[in-house]
Amino acid sequence: MPSKQELSDALSTEHLHTDLRGRSVRGGVLSVVAQVAQVLLQSISTVVLARLLTPTDFRAGGNGYSCHGNCRWVRRSRPH
Repeated sequence: MPSKQELSDALSTEHLHTDLRGRSVRGGVLSVVAQVAQVLLQSISTVVLARLLTPTDFRAGGNGYSCHGNCRWVRRSRPH
């Protein structure tokens, strides 16, 4: 069984206080990059689907796809 000192060291957050600004900026940049990547991947998948499906199939699937994307956007932008 670990001692109280070992548990205290394992749960310590003191190391997180160093370079807090740099960590925050890196986290923000990572969030922006991830959002851009998501938009690009969704756009590419829409283009691929448009090439693979017939216009009727794409219209039916595209409507559901855009509704799903809009619902996710609304859910994310709502204040909690």
